[in-house]
Amino acid sequence: MVKAEQHATTRLLDLKTAATYLGLSYWTVRDLVLAGKLPSVRIPRPRSSDGRAIRRTLVDRRDLDEFIEKSKEINAA
Repeated sequence: MVKAEQHATTRLLDLKTAATYLGLSYWTVRDLVLAGKLPSVRIPRPRSSDGRAIRRTLVDRRDLDEFIEKSKEINAA
């Protein structure tokens, strides 16, 4: 239960949590990141002096909200 509460307030989400947030599959969110439609956050490794990043792909909750807003459609009846 604590883990779910942490995800509710965490700004950076892994792809699995981002997929749950959007109501999509992990693979769809991964493809959106790879296609450049969703930006990912690059976190540098703390002990690396060559600029390498951690291997985990993270997305900003704010970018997910913006993606949702941009994806909205209004259907005129």
